[in-house]
Amino acid sequence: MTAYILKRLLFGVPVVFGVSVLVFLLMAMVPGDPALALLGPYATDDNVRQLREQMALDAPLWERYGTWIANLARGDFGYAYSLERPVAEELGERAGATLLLAGAAFLVCVLLGTAVGVAAAARQYSWTDRLLSLGVMVGISTPAFWLGLLFIVVFAVQLRWLPSGGMVSIDGGGSLPDIARHLVLPALTLGFVAAAVVARFVRTQMLEVLRQDYIRTARAKGISEARVIVRHALRSGIVATMPVLGLQAGFVIGGAVYVETIFQWPGLGRMLVNAISQRDLLLVQGGVLVVAVAYVFVNLLADVIQHALDPRLKR
Repeated sequence: MTAYILKRLLFGVPVVFGVSVLVFLLMAMVPGDPALALLGPYATDDNVRQLREQMALDAPLWERYGTWIANLARGDFGYAYSLERPVAEELGERAGATLLLAGAAFLVCVLLGTAVGVAAAARQYSWTDRLLSLGVMVGISTPAFWLGLLFIVVFAVQLRWLPSGGMVSIDGGGSLPDIARHLVLPALTLGFVAAAVVARFVRTQMLEVLRQDYIRTARAKGISEARVIVRHALRSGIVATMPVLGLQAGFVIGGAVYVETIFQWPGLGRMLVNAISQRDLLLVQGGVLVVAVAYVFVNLLADVIQHALDPRLKR
């Protein structure tokens, strides 16, 4: 198992390296002067020139990239000029909110996707299967940002059941129930599309498992259908779904960018949007790199769990 984990970690290094090169080049190719964008249109020429020197914007691209990577190796993410604080401090404060949102959305994804997939497979070709499959297709085809706006209109504006944005109430909130109320809509928005993908794959895997000989044997012994599905078929179906769950975990982390913007959630996604609009290069590069590392880690974790649960993979 240790050798397998090390091998998967080595495979993740080129991915993170490629993301770092790509985001660096994309930010370098954006037209305009980052120093002028940070200081504003009323900045003096001396201030712009001084900031350009501090950001080393006149140095060659390869030299700037090498300096950034060398600083990262020492744990230095650079300085966020738009916020006037180190990038690492900002990332540390924002990461907790994003992890909370992504974790809640992933929980929605797993529970809802598994329940719908199992229910559809257990009643294949019935009206339940057709209706659930239709709902899955609608979920896959629905843009998450549109779904978020719809949730705000229905549950926050019209019904007034839940808050429309933020992480805590402005009137002295911040307790656990208050945070949970603010978390419901963004978590549902982010987890719904991922749940639809998981449900479709779970249904397919469960149908294959339910045709296996050991399932027929269990039914022949007189075991109830519910027990056959839950205790015998579900485990095999979930193990086969682990790679898809890993991909959807990465999806909810990446999808936090626009969902956090819609719901004004104070996480990494909203920070990245603000940093891009202000051309804060080091803040954007550090944020994207953290998201990329998180994506690689959750996929590694999914592969390790599948490897541990499935004896066939060990051989």
